[in-house]
Amino acid sequence: MRRRKTRNKRNKTKDMKRHFRVRCLQRLGENVSETEMLEIVDLIQKQEGTFVETQSHRISVWDVLFRSKTIRVIYDKTRKSVVTVLGEVKNSEKGGKA
Repeated sequence: MRRRKTRNKRNKTKDMKRHFRVRCLQRLGENVSETEMLEIVDLIQKQEGTFVETQSHRISVWDVLFRSKTIRVIYDKTRKSVVTVLGEVKNSEKGGKA
């Protein structure tokens, strides 16, 4: 029996990180490094961002300070990873359900 080729195997966590990078470029006009993504995750895990809402058991929405801008991100607690960025938060949108 032959084995399947695994060199092109995809991973959900890697796909989410790639998606986050693409959305940052589209919505903020900025490239984000792996280190910066980990810093955003670290801010969320230390509860240094502003919690906005829970969307499901594993998905939550956070406002995080990034490069002197407040951005709204979706966080997956199961994979301990950011899913996407929704964009920059305007002053009128700030404030969450803590």
